[in-house]
Amino acid sequence: MKIGMAVLIHERPDYLNLCLNSLFTTELYDYDVTFLLNDDGSKDPRVKLLMDEPRDKKYKIHRNFTSKGTNNAGQAINKAIDYLDTIGSVDNIGW
Repeated sequence: MKIGMAVLIHERPDYLNLCLNSLFTTELYDYDVTFLLNDDGSKDPRVKLLMDEPRDKKYKIHRNFTSKGTNNAGQAINKAIDYLDTIGSVDNIGW
């Protein structure tokens, strides 16, 4: 089973740092997970630095930067799901 996991990002670098460090110390066992770090127009430069931070090669990570849309969570989710669809087939998508 292939899993696509979108991490929706907009600003809040301190929280993002904790989130990513926790996420990328997770044991994946035999799961086939592709992570998408999807930034929806953050202006704080620390966000990009955290997203671009090198991670263990065992994690399949894609990074996507988009311009800020309306303040609508659904739009950010749709952008992330659309991007996951372009990078390969997945059986399940979560965010």
